[in-house]
Amino acid sequence: MTIILTLLAALAVHPVFYTNHNYFYKITGRYPFVYGATNGGLVEYNAATGAFRSLNNADGLPSNRLNCVGLDSSGAIWSGSENGFALVDRDFQHITIYPVDCVPCSRIHALLCRKDTVLIGTGNGVLRLETLGTTEDFNDDVQLEIYDTDGLPSNNITALAA
Repeated sequence: MTIILTLLAALAVHPVFYTNHNYFYKITGRYPFVYGATNGGLVEYNAATGAFRSLNNADGLPSNRLNCVGLDSSGAIWSGSENGFALVDRDFQHITIYPVDCVPCSRIHALLCRKDTVLIGTGNGVLRLETLGTTEDFNDDVQLEIYDTDGLPSNNITALAA
């Protein structure tokens, strides 16, 4: 009976998830924060305090392995993976997944943020988003999809530069 109760108590305990942040694929930041896209999720480093925080798929990201990260003018953090991209608020608390049916491809390889514009390099072209200053409201975003038929040398976009 004691063994059964011990086993049931062990099942009731919340599991602890460990992810590996050894590999950084992209970094961005604005003092005092540095953000990294890693194979274990999104990492935030506060240079003023020396503190680290992380988010992963258990917190709501579309995947643990992130390919890219960008920081827009409002301080929101954009992250991209093979399963789409997500927006993390500046407090590093709330994750919003961008609707997959609104992007040309769920494989996100590159992000570039400039003011209210986010360029997303995918496995099937480029998506240009105008967030109109309302990053968390995706319904008012102005979208433009650009493909090889529009002049891109390839639809597989792996990097973007300003």
